[in-house]
Amino acid sequence: MNSFKVRISLCLWGCLILSMLSLNAQTISTYQLPPPQQLTPLFIGPITGSGIYYGATPTTVDPNKPVIVYVHGFIDLNNVWFLPGNDIYEDTYNAHQNCAFVAMTRGQGMWQNGQLLAQMLDDITRHFGVNDVVIVAHSNGGKASEVAMITHNRRHKVERVITLGTPFYGTELANLAEMPGFNWIVDLIGLGGGTSTSTTYYMGGYARPILDWHWRNQPGKFINLGTWGYDNGSSLLRPVMITSGNLLNWMGSGSSVGGNDGVTPYWSSARRRGRPQWTPGHGNPLSRFDHLDVALSSAVWNTIEPLFMAPLSSLREDVTQTNSAESVNATISSRLQFVDSEDENRSFTVEKGIKDLAMIILHHSASDQFTLQQILPNGKLIPVAIDINDIRTTSDLMEGVSSYIPLDQLPVGQYKISSQNKFVALINHRKGVELEYNNRHQFAFDNRPSFEVKLNHADQYDLSQLSLKAIITYKHHLDGSPLKKEVTTLEAFQSTGEGVYTLRPTKLLENGVYNIVVQAQHPDFQKSLVTGFVVNTKEAIPAKKTSTTLSALSIYPNPAKDFIQVAFENSQEAQLNIYDINGRVVHQYTCTAIGQQQIQFDLNELKLSQGTYFLEVQMGEEKMTEIFVKM
Repeated sequence: MNSFKVRISLCLWGCLILSMLSLNAQTISTYQLPPPQQLTPLFIGPITGSGIYYGATPTTVDPNKPVIVYVHGFIDLNNVWFLPGNDIYEDTYNAHQNCAFVAMTRGQGMWQNGQLLAQMLDDITRHFGVNDVVIVAHSNGGKASEVAMITHNRRHKVERVITLGTPFYGTELANLAEMPGFNWIVDLIGLGGGTSTSTTYYMGGYARPILDWHWRNQPGKFINLGTWGYDNGSSLLRPVMITSGNLLNWMGSGSSVGGNDGVTPYWSSARRRGRPQWTPGHGNPLSRFDHLDVALSSAVWNTIEPLFMAPLSSLREDVTQTNSAESVNATISSRLQFVDSEDENRSFTVEKGIKDLAMIILHHSASDQFTLQQILPNGKLIPVAIDINDIRTTSDLMEGVSSYIPLDQLPVGQYKISSQNKFVALINHRKGVELEYNNRHQFAFDNRPSFEVKLNHADQYDLSQLSLKAIITYKHHLDGSPLKKEVTTLEAFQSTGEGVYTLRPTKLLENGVYNIVVQAQHPDFQKSLVTGFVVNTKEAIPAKKTSTTLSALSIYPNPAKDFIQVAFENSQEAQLNIYDINGRVVHQYTCTAIGQQQIQFDLNELKLSQGTYFLEVQMGEEKMTEIFVKM
């Protein structure tokens, strides 16, 4: 990975000095590329800023062939098209076609990139003197293309769009990145910022309904190529794709639903009513590429070049691909356990009969060391016979490393993993207790939607000891922009007596995007599931007002070492509850005084270990929750 970073640095120094022209009344810049044979091997395109890179005009231009516009993905600025070994520019030039490469933004998401692309299409069609172009879009560039065509009405300037690994229905990696406490891992993997509009619940619950049912939508113009070979990459990013691909397998995008390319699940790669190619997914040798390789000419040129001019009517729709996306989204299942080094309360459990347990740790350095201990019923920690530092397989990520550790020899019990360095661990197995989440409310018309969870394969356990809670975090506005301050609530599921557990928030929810983490805590097993939902009613309804008032909850200092000062205002008796990250009550306090409150808690006296906690103040039916961190 260091060699990759060195190469990128050399490329920065070796970029060509290109002529730059300003557009009239536009901030977008244009650049003129030399012929491909004159490009230095170190050229990888622009690194910062938006602009249009016009390809050189071939000696002979075939007037019957369309202009090709190459659109980049989420954290790229068209660099992928110019990586050493990618001859997409040269192939297009040699095919006697004009082309342009656009650089929009890195990590800003579909709406911002779509708006920029719409403006760029105006200049590109004017520059070449054509009415429309063919777009080849990598990854989230496909979503930016549909925003430009539908939201910004440039559909008449695009004859067709060929997408390469576009997550039209989002990716579970983004769900994980939006999980409270896990945000920092996105840089380790290389996802960058702005993952909010790439979650499965944002795409399924907000973006897809808007775009798919818009009157300007022309789904038949979209030709989709999805891939599944996350473990078959040829670039220096292969270890990254293997790690993220395994995570996607664990989160529901494995071979049974077509596999994944390390970023995009195959089931997410086809647009509704579009024209998917390379069907089916997993097992099809034609489509065994990872998320980076699918943008390389060696992988796709022979496939996409005929698609530039093939009659669209000859490319039949594949309804089964769309149905696959809807089927995968109907329910979400998880056997995962999450462990965060910032929370000493976090542990994981080996269930009865489980022999295929495995762990992936995301951390900063290959030199990091880890200790695994068993937690006895009396709370005492004892060492285990396995040294996980000896059996782990470590691979480079963009800004860190991942370690894969098989744990199939661990006996039944509860375990703690610790390190002097920051890490996040995910533990998974293929059998045992499973959380199943009913996903019908990813798009909620009600400001108090109901949520439903089932526990599968748990008949052998006494479920009266089960604690089943949801951490609901109001994170973003409907356009994907972040709130100035996230709002988190902790809610409990209630059993229906039929093996189903339901939850309805205690207060009305405002319009916006919410991440939800379901935590199942039992003496014999633990399970976590991360997803989310969108509330989008005609009118945003604030929290219900009653004759009582509970307001202005704040915690200071935060993070805290020895004590916290809790401030709030109440008009009747209030109950204060402190929960750990697993939703277990660690302290309760009743405030009988009325008015403006200042209550201090000694964290050492409460014997709180380092980690993340939820402080909830409840007065009647009203609740307010704040997160605080004990250092």
